[in-house]
Amino acid sequence: MFKRLKTSLLPLAITAAVFGGVSANAMTLPENRVGGYRHFDAASRPAETSQVPESQQAAAFRCYDTASECSVAAKKAGPLPAGEAPYQLKLFPDEAYNRVGHYGRTPTPQQRASVPAGMEFDHNPTLVQHYYEGANGSLPGFNLTRTERLQHAQSLSSGAAATPAAQRAQGAAAAAYSREQKLLWGLE
Repeated sequence: MFKRLKTSLLPLAITAAVFGGVSANAMTLPENRVGGYRHFDAASRPAETSQVPESQQAAAFRCYDTASECSVAAKKAGPLPAGEAPYQLKLFPDEAYNRVGHYGRTPTPQQRASVPAGMEFDHNPTLVQHYYEGANGSLPGFNLTRTERLQHAQSLSSGAAATPAAQRAQGAAAAAYSREQKLLWGLE
């Protein structure tokens, strides 16, 4: 089973591995994805040659269930939904943004009903920007599962009301941004 680090913790994990001296107890590791994290306490790690009593193992790895080889949160969440592949975090997108293929058909009827008459639902940030950059510190869309991308696109909190003229202008800017990203990442 693959173990994953959250990308926001990757620089800290690399720094700790290279320079040492950073205890995982000094930070809080939020877990909100299936698969989770291991809680490592550098101070309580035994030497490689000694055997650690089980009581100390339980204290050292409070968030990891050694019997089932998965995190406590993953055990509670259960298996991945049918058709979902395990996360494989990527540094760069390996396919170009596809509006319908990646985010489905939006706005939904609920999103249309949430805006006043004469206005349109406007994703903020645009879905193409969400795909390449993420939003509010979250993972970019190319690192999310299809289900997570659909949930984002269909969420009422992913946008607000906009005039049709502003929506068309934003669409033109988003198309230009999409072309730039395809060239930048060599996806054309």
